[in-house]
Amino acid sequence: MQENRNGATIVHMVARLCVVFSGLSLVASGCTTVNQGDGGGTCVPGNAVACACPSGRPGAQTCTPAGTFAECVCSAALDAGGIGGAGGIGASSSPSATGGQTPSDASAVGTGGGNGDSGGPVPVDASAGGSIGGNGGAGGNGGAVATDGRATESGDGATACYPSADSVCFASGKAVGVLSGKGWIEMGSLDSATSPLCAENPADTTWTRPISGPSPCPSSGATLWSKTDSLCISGNIPALPASPVQADYDNNPGFRFGANSSEPEGTAIGKVYSTIALTFSGTPSTGLRAEIRLKADPGTKYCYDGISSGKALKLTDFNTECWSGTSCTTTTCKQLTADNVKNIDKVGIWVSSTASTITVSNLCLTDIAFGILQDSGTPDAALDPNTVTFSNGKAQGAMTGPGWVALGRNDSLSSPVCAPDATDTTKTQPITNANACPGSGTTVWSKTDGLCISGSIPALPASPVQSDLDNNWGLQLGVNSSDPVGKGIGYSYSTIALTFSGTPSTGLRAEIHLKDDPTGTTYCYDGISSGKALKLTDFNTTCWDGITCNPTMDPTCKQLTADNVKNIDRVGIQVTATASAITVSTLCVAGIKFQ
Repeated sequence: MQENRNGATIVHMVARLCVVFSGLSLVASGCTTVNQGDGGGTCVPGNAVACACPSGRPGAQTCTPAGTFAECVCSAALDAGGIGGAGGIGASSSPSATGGQTPSDASAVGTGGGNGDSGGPVPVDASAGGSIGGNGGAGGNGGAVATDGRATESGDGATACYPSADSVCFASGKAVGVLSGKGWIEMGSLDSATSPLCAENPADTTWTRPISGPSPCPSSGATLWSKTDSLCISGNIPALPASPVQADYDNNPGFRFGANSSEPEGTAIGKVYSTIALTFSGTPSTGLRAEIRLKADPGTKYCYDGISSGKALKLTDFNTECWSGTSCTTTTCKQLTADNVKNIDKVGIWVSSTASTITVSNLCLTDIAFGILQDSGTPDAALDPNTVTFSNGKAQGAMTGPGWVALGRNDSLSSPVCAPDATDTTKTQPITNANACPGSGTTVWSKTDGLCISGSIPALPASPVQSDLDNNWGLQLGVNSSDPVGKGIGYSYSTIALTFSGTPSTGLRAEIHLKDDPTGTTYCYDGISSGKALKLTDFNTTCWDGITCNPTMDPTCKQLTADNVKNIDRVGIQVTATASAITVSTLCVAGIKFQ
């Protein structure tokens, strides 16, 4: 027995491994110890066991219908990294999903990767799991099905990584997580790299050549990185002359290396973050720059000078002349703006040339973490950019605008109140339908970590007419997506959940507005519960008739469509007037969760 690099035990002669096929799934079953290595013996048809290959690497053999084991299937070129996973449960019916199952012990051998290029060869039936071991590599942890339904972990048959939320790890030269593209390296004509190498024919990685500025690795080739769990470079950057001119910088800019946001290239990260932190090791460890590029402007390089491993950097401090500081000082400089963060499609490290020769030795990028800022301006990696929390009446996270309240003419609010002069919050007045808080004032909320309202809603008459509903529709509280207002959330989510407390706790509606719609057009969902995820496409403009528009009931009803979710610019809760008077007491929204 021996240990492979994933910490799993390789068994060369005897193993206890069998699988039971059930529909599209592979499930572990009770097994009988079987001797192996000669392809013979009595076995249960369909069972699979590990076997020893002549090279010393593990293979796999399957029991035939005749009750005997077939020949051991061995991989001649790949380091399998342990006993291969038996196929893998596909993450979805898409042939591009990475799928697979996470083993209960992270150090144990996982099941093979799912559909597509992880864990085993692409099955004939694209919805099925990969076959046993095979050309895809007979080892490594299979990719796990992400909790939000998206396959974000990689299981490529050789290695795997499992990124935490809003971070990036690397598996065999490819990013996994917020970024999911391949690694890349660039350099000038005078700079020389010894690692990584290029295999112009990906099918034959024994024939390689160095990568250089004049001769990059073609898109049809494969970049061979020295480590499976990080992107590492080695090489030399010559010294710049004493008085360099532009041509010197053009020919000797140094090394740039990093990862694309997608595979194939061209899709940006699609989320709005506030900070980024790169974890790296090797030489040099100082004098490095972080670099970012946008999909709409691939030739423009935004950078941050003097980075440290693991330190969070404000994304809006990146600019195209970072050697002069975190803010632009010339008219030619471009500053990265918050609304452009979602367009990031490349992230990397730049080892820039200097007046001295630089030897780069195993400089490895191992992790990238995105985050947002607390209201104090301090990076907090624990904050989830898909959620909304509140600080002093303002949202942070997926939405960043101020809180608001609204009410009918006959309805009343006791909290929050308005300070007409924002500089003096000791002098306040009630907020009414006719007397909203002015732009020069500020809304004074009763809590700092939530949006809370208290007030009263009179009863509607027994047979209300339209004017009754117009004057007494109830109370609303909510939040804008941006500050200044007017921008959508910019990302297409599937569900929304509002966490709230107080009175009343039932009979409430979730309300959504789109940035391009008239002020009075709101999409709603009736009868919500605190923390319960609601499908965004179940929202419509007449939610009291159900989650789906009914043309018979109201031909003017509009259903919220998936392609319009990114345009959400307001989210809130409505306490709707009924035939009974309603007392609203400290009804607080503490958070919003998008998925």
